[in-house]
Amino acid sequence: MKQLLSILIIIVYSVINGIYAQSNIEEIRLQLLEMNSKTSELQGLVLDKNKLEALPFTSIVFLHKHKGTISNEDGYFTVNSTLLNIEDTISVQFMGYKSIKITLADFKNNPIIYLEENIFSINDIFVFGTQPDAKDIIEKVIEHKDENYKNITTKTKSFIRQRNTYDLKNFTLKFKKSTFETINKKLNKLIEDKMPKHTSSFSDFLGFIYQNRQANDSINIKIEPIQLVVLQGEEIDMSKLESVFKKLFKNTKEKEYWKIKSGILSRKLEIVDNDSTKLKDNEIYTGIYQHNIENSYNFLTFKDQNQWEFLYKTGRYKYTIAGGTVVNGEEVYIIDFIPNGSGIYQGRVYVSIATSAIIRADYEYTLGKCGTNIHILGVAYNENKFKASIYFEKKRNSYRLKYFSLKKGVVVGINRNLSLIKKKERFFFDKKLYEYKVKLKLKQNTEQYIEMLVINEQIITKKHYDSYSQKEKMQVINVKQFDDNLWNNFTIITPTKQMKDYRKLE
Repeated sequence: MKQLLSILIIIVYSVINGIYAQSNIEEIRLQLLEMNSKTSELQGLVLDKNKLEALPFTSIVFLHKHKGTISNEDGYFTVNSTLLNIEDTISVQFMGYKSIKITLADFKNNPIIYLEENIFSINDIFVFGTQPDAKDIIEKVIEHKDENYKNITTKTKSFIRQRNTYDLKNFTLKFKKSTFETINKKLNKLIEDKMPKHTSSFSDFLGFIYQNRQANDSINIKIEPIQLVVLQGEEIDMSKLESVFKKLFKNTKEKEYWKIKSGILSRKLEIVDNDSTKLKDNEIYTGIYQHNIENSYNFLTFKDQNQWEFLYKTGRYKYTIAGGTVVNGEEVYIIDFIPNGSGIYQGRVYVSIATSAIIRADYEYTLGKCGTNIHILGVAYNENKFKASIYFEKKRNSYRLKYFSLKKGVVVGINRNLSLIKKKERFFFDKKLYEYKVKLKLKQNTEQYIEMLVINEQIITKKHYDSYSQKEKMQVINVKQFDDNLWNNFTIITPTKQMKDYRKLE
């Protein structure tokens, strides 16, 4: 009797959840229809047909137009109707699901698109003498990496979105001493009070990325911007602090230098006079932005054995063939993996049967697992978040990047004495001129997110790459909230609700 009652409760609960999900989706559909009636930028949503869950990073291809986009992490995407005729066809594709094609007219009437899973038993669609071993399949990915992901010098038109958030959970500066006249307890307190507790920023970049991939799997890049839009974080008036330290650093004579010291650790500071290269309000140093992108690009080379641990240290994981499917004419294994002992990731990969290339990978930290975790000498560093999606398209017998997203979270803690010291070089021992010393206690959560959509790719020569000279600065459009009009007629990834709701704090 109790068992029957439990089954009835589960059935009733499932029905209620289903009704709630359907009503919620109907509300979203009506909102999309109303919004789309007022603009040429039509927004849609891709859902799993049975689970009614959003399908992030779905490919939206405008057939016969050689254009397309990707749904965002919430499953939403945008179609610019001015680029299409009413009878033009849109193809919606997600690995492991049946692709569908709809006309622009159908999409206008039904902006929510449902995809159905298309995963088959290996034995149903492929003929094998023996059942393949999932671990062997994964190990062949690295074995055939160089022939599948060739070192090609390219120029790609790409859209890149970055999101950074910093939450300062604790920040105290316990004043110890200061022999600087202008740095005292009052200024120390000002530093403590003015330090922003939460900052966030979003940036959307559209431009050309010149890539020179090396034999050692590193990637050198240069960027040529078309447009950069930045949603800046909270503004804090730091002018008084900046003025004090600028005067101190400017008054550095010959043979004098500055260093930061904490215990036996110290580092010399490079003092740069920025007056000669001062930025305008609508400028940003290209090199800083380029360096951030370059670091993220190395993810797609499979070079980092920590980020791709499940490919290199297969003994730490359990692999299961979930089934097979066909992607752009290629027969593909679908393999799920979970930790088997000390592994830290879980996820799903799609591997070509013919070439052993990863076509797509979606994975993240398993609950309770993390990356580097260090606690030593008053310093803590914990990589507590990681989530990645990446997929490639086969072109010219090589697998080329189409899209990737990478989210990383880090918690940093510091509890140490810290000194700012001015010194003068001497023959035997350098003389300490001034010192500002505090006990620093800090805990900060940082989350960094980057995603990139390759719109088109062109193979170029090494000479072409070398001849392009990246400019020192680039123009930036600073905004207080996201403005769709800034991206009219451009192919971009639809902003998330978080971005649209964001407002700059003054």
